[in-house]
Amino acid sequence: MANLTVLQDGSERIHYSNPFIPIYACRGNLRGLSGMAALCHWHEEVEFLLPFKGHLYYNINGARLLIPQGDAVFVNSRNLHYGFSDGGTDCEYICVAFRPQLLCSCEGFRQQYVLPVVTHTSLSHALLDHGDSELAGAFGALWRLDALYREKPEGYEMAAMGALYQLWPAIYSLAKSRGGRTGTADGKLDTLRRMLDFIRTHYAERITLNQIAAAGGVCRSSCCQIFRENLHQTPNDYLNSFRVEQGMALLRSTALPVTEISALCGFNSPSYFAEMFLKQKGCTPSAYRKNL
Repeated sequence: MANLTVLQDGSERIHYSNPFIPIYACRGNLRGLSGMAALCHWHEEVEFLLPFKGHLYYNINGARLLIPQGDAVFVNSRNLHYGFSDGGTDCEYICVAFRPQLLCSCEGFRQQYVLPVVTHTSLSHALLDHGDSELAGAFGALWRLDALYREKPEGYEMAAMGALYQLWPAIYSLAKSRGGRTGTADGKLDTLRRMLDFIRTHYAERITLNQIAAAGGVCRSSCCQIFRENLHQTPNDYLNSFRVEQGMALLRSTALPVTEISALCGFNSPSYFAEMFLKQKGCTPSAYRKNL
């Protein structure tokens, strides 16, 4: 749920306030997302999300998880995920993401405390209960990171590193308590990741279901089944949602006419762009731009 750019391999690049220190912390809300849902994505960073006003749901590798107000969710590196509202209720949240390599002050630390977490096959995610006294330090670190990145006092990045070291022991303990270490990736999730990569790379072109399925090395019916099981939508629904998201970004950042934005995002007509935009955002592209 961070501020993202899609890379050529379909992964996401998070925009850090300081590009030389890969820590991201911000506040967000569901009402600012198209359809009150983020698009499914993955990134190398680990992610924490803490709803402080309202609740939300997270889909992680196809599993649906309720995140109550005050609790938090941890999403491990390279796992497919997105947050969404169920029933149209809004939620305000803190999102923290960082590259776990930041914690590798030496090779021994990387081998003993970082790799066992990011390569753990049984720790794609974890729900963190704010009432668990053993997690008090982790929640304190998340709130500390939120305050640091909102206020940005002198030297806040150094204080943020201290908060990460306060946060990580809880995640390491979770990994240690679960069986298993490294292993092969889930085949269907790998297939889904390849198909998402194809859509995100070629969304501006006229692409077909056959091409999406071929990108995953599966037939059309398997392609649709994998999307339904993991994202609860069709490949075409995901494609249109992604195109609308790109259109929203262009409406915010450029003065290009709506007709040109429609073509740049892969829609075959401005009217279909407007129809999909209205369906997902509740207003027309022109109205959205006017209200920015």
